[in-house]
Amino acid sequence: DETVEFLSGAASKIRHPFTVNVSLDGDEATHDQQRGGKGLWKKTTGGIRRLATAGRCNLVTNTTITSINASALPEIALISNECGAKIAAFHPFETATNSSLQTLELANLVGGIRSLMEAFYREDKIKHLVLEFEASNAGIFFHLFDNGIFEGWDLIEDDTGFLFLRSESQGRQFL
Repeated sequence: DETVEFLSGAASKIRHPFTVNVSLDGDEATHDQQRGGKGLWKKTTGGIRRLATAGRCNLVTNTTITSINASALPEIALISNECGAKIAAFHPFETATNSSLQTLELANLVGGIRSLMEAFYREDKIKHLVLEFEASNAGIFFHLFDNGIFEGWDLIEDDTGFLFLRSESQGRQFL
């Protein structure tokens, strides 16, 4: 509650909403397993809801896609939306030092992303989605691109020079 009050107050003082990114990795069991502690999902989703209710922050959930949650990406997007986030962002897991998480097999990642895309076109409850790739996992993106997953998407450039692939449906967009 103190953090929500601080962020809301700061956003109103500068008259511009902050963008707040919150990690959300699945339903309660999956999120708690992936983040390494019991009760973390309840704290996380409660915090997202309080920030959404305060209305001063642009809320983005960030999901690290792993072997634990790759098959549940549409459900995570729906949870994100139900909690009040404006955007659900997904990022394939990269190997991290001292991590108990295992990297995804490419087939699982492709299946998870395909199911997320299908849900986006099917579920108007899923608002805006972002699938993030960086230089360290760009090979995965190129594999998906080569397999036609992004066929028909528009290539756009924002004001800062970043390039995006975009698909739109009923005023919602998937970047």
